[in-house]
Amino acid sequence: METNKDAASENRDTQRSRGLSTLTKRLSVSLLLIALGAVAAWAVITVTKPAKDPLAKTTSTFVTVGAGEVGAATTVNASAEWTKQPAGLNRAAGVVTSVSVTDGTEVTPGSTLYSVGLNPVIIARGETPAFRDIAEDAEGSDVAQLQSFLAEVGYYSGAVTGKVNPATTQAIKRWQKDLGVPQTGTVNAGDIIYVPRATGESITGHGKDLSRSNPHR
Repeated sequence: METNKDAASENRDTQRSRGLSTLTKRLSVSLLLIALGAVAAWAVITVTKPAKDPLAKTTSTFVTVGAGEVGAATTVNASAEWTKQPAGLNRAAGVVTSVSVTDGTEVTPGSTLYSVGLNPVIIARGETPAFRDIAEDAEGSDVAQLQSFLAEVGYYSGAVTGKVNPATTQAIKRWQKDLGVPQTGTVNAGDIIYVPRATGESITGHGKDLSRSNPHR
């Protein structure tokens, strides 16, 4: 009797387990079908949904603007170099006995640059280098250049004729007197160094300015 009861009980347990297993499988299949249906519905909605209108008005954004400056700065390292060029040609020969100029100070027409054999060499404006001695009756563009220089520094008030006349000779002597050299009335080629006008404006150095505010008449 007990054996029959145990067999019946075991049979019931087996049937119950089979029923639960079948129910679990059915639930799993139902959930899977529901999930697949949801995915398919999302896909259909996404594909058939119209795209956003690119011309549709977007929401405005407001910001506060204040007074100020907008800019950018860039720092670079640079270097420049200029080749030194001779400003003029001087024919003075002998020993340089003094130098009256140093870098950084402007010189003007009539200033002493240096001395050769104790004779001062003067700077003047002009395109033509001093190539000869200029004495009474000499003529040429270099004479006109000398007359212009003497007028600029206040020793000559006559016409620039390009010829050494008595007025030019007297102006030369007055200029030589103030320089402290013999008053010969002749300007030697080594007495003056002429530099072009543009260059003369920028020459720097330190020297005695012999130009005068009250010219001799």
